[in-house]
Amino acid sequence: MAVIPDGPAKQALETCRTRLLVTGGLFALVFAVVALRVIEIVAVGGGTAESQIARFRMVTAPLPSHADIVDRNGNVLAASLDSPSLYANPKQILDPPEAASKLVSV
Repeated sequence: MAVIPDGPAKQALETCRTRLLVTGGLFALVFAVVALRVIEIVAVGGGTAESQIARFRMVTAPLPSHADIVDRNGNVLAASLDSPSLYANPKQILDPPEAASKLVSV
């Protein structure tokens, strides 16, 4: 059996219990809001990530152009040059030797 003190100690204990209950209630409220939002997305919105993609606009940033590197006299030491690039996804290549021979010709 616990002994409950009288006076200021009892008041401090009651204050702690009240704060604990308020904090627990706030956590329960936040959890309920998150749970309701998940239910809304799954039940009403179709439940897939693809259904949410339409909400976002795709923005492509222009490639940064780097400044030339010059020496103290203003002579260009290095410059950025545009060059073509080529890439392939290995999982999508059905015949690697044929793809290699076609890439060599490019």
